[in-house]
Amino acid sequence: MIYKGCIVSVEKNYSVVITEKMEYIKIINKEEMKVGNKIIFLEDDIYVEKRYVNRYIGLIAAMLFLVIISIPLLRNLNTSIHSAVAIVSIDINPSIEFEIDKDYIVIKAIPLNSEGQDVISKPLEGIQIDKAILSVVNNAKDKNYITDEKNEVIIGTAIIDDKFIEDEEFIYKNIEKRIESQEVTKQLNIVYTVASKEDIKDAKSQRISIGKYEKLKQENKSNINQINSKVEQIKNDEIKEEKNKSDKKSNEIIEKVKDIKINKDHIQQMKNNEKENKVRGKKDDTVKPNRSDEKINKNNNKIGP
Repeated sequence: MIYKGCIVSVEKNYSVVITEKMEYIKIINKEEMKVGNKIIFLEDDIYVEKRYVNRYIGLIAAMLFLVIISIPLLRNLNTSIHSAVAIVSIDINPSIEFEIDKDYIVIKAIPLNSEGQDVISKPLEGIQIDKAILSVVNNAKDKNYITDEKNEVIIGTAIIDDKFIEDEEFIYKNIEKRIESQEVTKQLNIVYTVASKEDIKDAKSQRISIGKYEKLKQENKSNINQINSKVEQIKNDEIKEEKNKSDKKSNEIIEKVKDIKINKDHIQQMKNNEKENKVRGKKDDTVKPNRSDEKINKNNNKIGP
């Protein structure tokens, strides 16, 4: 059988050739054999002791190949066995969402923008969520996404599996407990938010993370509460003003009523006085005996027969 190949190494007793069929074969050394030379050789040129070794080399190569292609398959198998029970998001900007299983292992890391992709320096699947978050934070700091002025980090949590016995608050407290001891997190202003399934849908429709969505929602709610409080205060002020006006008007009416009563009493008093004066006048007009008549009567009494 005729072989064609290229010399890849020259040893003391033999040279190694890679054939057109990608087989490594040791052949007997000959004059002027150099690495890179293309040669043609026969069965008789094969280094006899190496026929068995060559078989082992092929076996080892095949095993290495299987190991290499098995790594992603094993990772996919692992993620398929462990289903996601919750979502954890981190916003710096960069923004990333993680799907985690019941053991807080990252099943999937999803960058939500180009900055998110920029801070994922290595595969984060298969590690604990706190380690994934710390990896993102460290990379964000190295790339100046985090500075002394820009140090706010939003971490959001949401349950997606109703059978999961823990709640969103327990998840973020667990994460907080794991990362708070790290030096890098002590310089951060970390805001934790909790979202519902409905919030997840709304956040996806707006193409933002659950953490950022929930924070905006809370801020809007706070603004609405402030507006409602202001409106309520204005209403109360208006009601108070109207009450004051009403009270003032009532007092004016009361004063007028008092004046009317006083005038009425005065009129009545005048009427009473007028009646009394009339009564007195009648008494004064009663006819009394005249003194001159009395005198005449006296004289008449004195005249006798």
